[in-house]
Amino acid sequence: MNFRRLMMKTMQPARVCAPGAHLCLAGLVLALQLGCSHADTPAAAEAPGASAVVLKIGDRSWTAGAYRRWAAAVNQAEGHPSADLDDEALARTAQTLLLADQARAGGLDRDPQVAEQIRLAVDKVLAAAERDRLFGSAPVSDGDIARRLAERPGAYDEFSLSHIFIASGAKSAGPHPRSDRQALAEARRLRALWARGASFEELARKHSDDSASARQGGHLPALLGQYLSPAFAPAVIDLSEGEVSAPIRGSEGYHLILLDARKRASLESRRAFMAALMRDEAVDQRIAELLRAHPPQIDRAALTAAPAP
Repeated sequence: MNFRRLMMKTMQPARVCAPGAHLCLAGLVLALQLGCSHADTPAAAEAPGASAVVLKIGDRSWTAGAYRRWAAAVNQAEGHPSADLDDEALARTAQTLLLADQARAGGLDRDPQVAEQIRLAVDKVLAAAERDRLFGSAPVSDGDIARRLAERPGAYDEFSLSHIFIASGAKSAGPHPRSDRQALAEARRLRALWARGASFEELARKHSDDSASARQGGHLPALLGQYLSPAFAPAVIDLSEGEVSAPIRGSEGYHLILLDARKRASLESRRAFMAALMRDEAVDQRIAELLRAHPPQIDRAALTAAPAP
């Protein structure tokens, strides 16, 4: 029984990585294209003293400035924010460049399927860059964040929870599965023991049917209120710290939930998270507008009737 999955509704978290972490294949294609052009960069474009060649791979060469731009593109494609390449990354990228040069020399870039893959990869880089641009330019003020926090009380609070799960039916252990009534009675019995001073941790270790959290004394990873399943959210949000809920019916049995701690959201504590979340929402809204204005239109009858290549 994965209670964490049950507790959490389907979600798309706000971006937590830096904008620019694009698809590796697409980013590498762009980096390779940058690598192709660096040898043609006029030395006059470089700062004084920066025109010396610092890297050669095959027939290509890079000045310091060109190398830093190229290395940053390669690292961005691999998720490493740096303007330099270590020896391993340099050797790996050099291998790719040399193979790409050989492929061009053999005309592979003019192969229709390969050319289409290149165009698709470049489109992915451009699409990701445009998403980053929209994300960075979306206007989100402190007033916007404060209004959102007020509109959804508890949604952005951080909850630290523990639970005891009592399975019913086919999910209960042993040769004689518990009925729903028996599972409810057991959950009530355990809550009564806690109310009389028993340790919730020990009760979870001994009696919870969620073996993964039982080993941790019932403790669960912290999560935001907005990610609580609707079946549990009302009860959890109404708990005081240190309080245990009445038995809550889930899809496979009953749950006792202990609120270990609650960090209430404020403008100061949630500013960065809320700004990222609301910018992501603005990007998604803009993409939805684009799709509404330009919906994909495909004539499948014509496609079926067309001769195969």
